[in-house]
Amino acid sequence: SESALLQAMFVFQTCPNQAYAGRLPSFFMGHAGSELPFGEELLLESLSCGQRHAQFDLALILARGPSGGLIGSFQYNSASFERTSLLRLQAQFRRVLEAVGVDAQQDV
Repeated sequence: SESALLQAMFVFQTCPNQAYAGRLPSFFMGHAGSELPFGEELLLESLSCGQRHAQFDLALILARGPSGGLIGSFQYNSASFERTSLLRLQAQFRRVLEAVGVDAQQDV
């Protein structure tokens, strides 16, 4: 029988160093091609990791992207969720964020 409990995690990554603020979130989220300079002679470039194992049943990781908007990633345990369910959840979450962006005083 399946457990009724669900392990969930929410992360909002921030970067206190303004020099890296636009680059660090994409780099650590594994977006292919994100570059992160270290000094004058070393440049790190992220590679796509492909399929990864979920640490929790459901995780949402957000950060401020290079253009100032939000970038994010849902990670999920495929034994707990179907892909179509997560796509539906993602669309609903996006609608909530868009609505709050229009009127931050409204109830959620």
